[in-house]
Amino acid sequence: MNTELPKVNPNTVDFSGSAVYVNRTSRFVLSIPNLREAGELLIFPEGDSKVGQPMKKNQIGSADRGVIFFNGKDSAWQAVRANGNEAILINDISKEDADLLKSHIDSLTTDGRKLTLQSIKNILSYARNEIGLIDFYHKSLASIKRDMIAMSVKNPYYMIVTKSNKHRAIFVDKPFSFDGPVQQKYPNGAVLVTDGRNTWGIATDVFVKNFKRIEGDQEISLTSTDGMLRLQ
Repeated sequence: MNTELPKVNPNTVDFSGSAVYVNRTSRFVLSIPNLREAGELLIFPEGDSKVGQPMKKNQIGSADRGVIFFNGKDSAWQAVRANGNEAILINDISKEDADLLKSHIDSLTTDGRKLTLQSIKNILSYARNEIGLIDFYHKSLASIKRDMIAMSVKNPYYMIVTKSNKHRAIFVDKPFSFDGPVQQKYPNGAVLVTDGRNTWGIATDVFVKNFKRIEGDQEISLTSTDGMLRLQ
């Protein structure tokens, strides 16, 4: 976790020569209920350089409560508040895997049982260890409702990004770390993306699979990073 990688400063990255892209990622949306004090304290865990520091703060400035999880694509600890307004997204997921996850959740919530911290951890463990999914991060339910739609009426957890927001992107073909929304580590390189306000990293394979290049009024699927602007 503490492997030092060269840092890329977002303020020095010039995206002006980039093509324009839109996000069309498929995701599994796990809404986190209001667990109140049953959520875990949101502090960086052992093994992280910020161990013991708050990951997310409450209104009085101390660590909030929710669920801590690890994003294996970004090599970053992340957290979601358990206040009924946020969700954990499992990124870049197929319909088959989304159906497996739904069945697993259904088995944990039969007879009206609600999701608990333990059952949420169980779901994330199942996704990681049984299906092989490792790309997890948090998002507000309000932004999910605004930017995504369900792919199937039979599986409302399975959604796709439909927003028209334009992005620019640079391929970084060398190891680096990046202080985006969280500290992201990419020992094999990755893609940096900006929407004009914020900049963040995306694993190369995830970007190629899920982003489309805009040409006129067409959305063009990507097959590789060939032709992308590269960090100098």
